[in-house]
Amino acid sequence: MALLHPTEDIVFKLFFTRNPRLLCSLIEEVLRRPVASAVVQSAALELAFADDRGVLLDILAELPDGTRVNVEMQCDPRGFTPERWLYYWARIFAKGIERGDEFTDLTPVVCIVLLDTERSGRFHEHYAVCEVERHTAFSDMLAIHVIELPRFAEHAVDEPARLVRWGHFLHTSDPAALDSLAVEDPMMAEAKQALETLSADPDAQALAEARRDAKVVRSEYLKQVRKEGLAEGLAEGRAEGRVEGRVEGLASALDQFAAAIGLPVPPERRAHWLTMTAAELERLATHVFEHQAWPPAD
Repeated sequence: MALLHPTEDIVFKLFFTRNPRLLCSLIEEVLRRPVASAVVQSAALELAFADDRGVLLDILAELPDGTRVNVEMQCDPRGFTPERWLYYWARIFAKGIERGDEFTDLTPVVCIVLLDTERSGRFHEHYAVCEVERHTAFSDMLAIHVIELPRFAEHAVDEPARLVRWGHFLHTSDPAALDSLAVEDPMMAEAKQALETLSADPDAQALAEARRDAKVVRSEYLKQVRKEGLAEGLAEGRAEGRVEGRVEGLASALDQFAAAIGLPVPPERRAHWLTMTAAELERLATHVFEHQAWPPAD
């Protein structure tokens, strides 16, 4: 039986939401503190969700002390942007208080981002808010952990042994490596059994296959949108014979493409586009069409 791979977003969510003990183990190793339990929110998945670009396939769990932990598997390098992770943190943090509540009622939010590719050269990076010279903590309400799975062996000397094993487990597709991990660690043996059980589930297989098919279709669709959007934006400006028309056409194409890929466009960003030169906006549009993300300086 071929095993489903946990780096696929839908498989990742099914794997950990169906096995809360394993989720607690992963969170515990990343945070380096005991995690007795975790209440998973929005664990249900249906076949109809598999091709819905709007469905969030990350995992949101609440720990006994009220800390909320968002765990995300990310395979597409175009999604590796600090702004995106900070946006997710802010959205979850803001939901922790309602009108009339005290700010002291807010609880910490931790984001754990698992990358199935190399980005910085380190296995585990931990980001927090601190004073720039003395490095004193500003608040313990924000923490973002980035785990680069491919670096589980070469850059993880100071990390907990079980976290390194989790990195190996999630990254590898070698059955022999999974067998070896299962021998080394009872938790990895439990994880291997859970992955085999999930892989044998027809519903999980159908969800994973539908998700893969939807990504292929969506990729081709976005290629066409990108090609047509840029061409139409440039053509509109040229047809009107003025720079303003070219800028407006590009801004319209960029706005439509961002909506198609679910990229947030705050009103102030959209207003800024109309102050840019046509050449500047064309460079911005080309970057977004190619990377499906805003450039760091934008």
